Amino acid sequence: MSSDGSLAGAHIVSNTILFQGLAAQRRHDANMHHLAADNAQLRWAYDDLVTRYNEVVRLFNEIRQRAIEIASGSDQKSETIARLEIENARMAAELERLRLDLRDVTTHRDLLRELNRQNNPDAYPLG
Repeated sequence: MSSDGSLAGAHIVSNTILFQGLAAQRRHDANMHHLAADNAQLRWAYDDLVTRYNEVVRLFNEIRQRAIEIASGSDQKSETIARLEIENARMAAELERLRLDLRDVTTHRDLLRELNRQNNPDAYPLG
């Protein structure tokens, strides 16, 4: 009987080891499932981070380009203002020259009228 008892004991030990192995395999499978889920979540988070990073880089480049355009526009405006100020000074000088010319022409005209009046007193009956 002892050999039947030993056989039964061995069978129980064998079944226990088998069940422990199956339980360990199930725990391992469950852990792998959790690890796979965690890995998938990490990949999703990484992809989301890369997408957000790329968006930030795109916005940065957009803002930098806009700043360059604004600075360039400011430089162009400054150059335009400087050119206009030079042109304004040139035109003011030309205006002053024309005023002097007009004064000279008016003086010359008045002198010619006076000479004409002296040479032809009848042409100016009212004086």
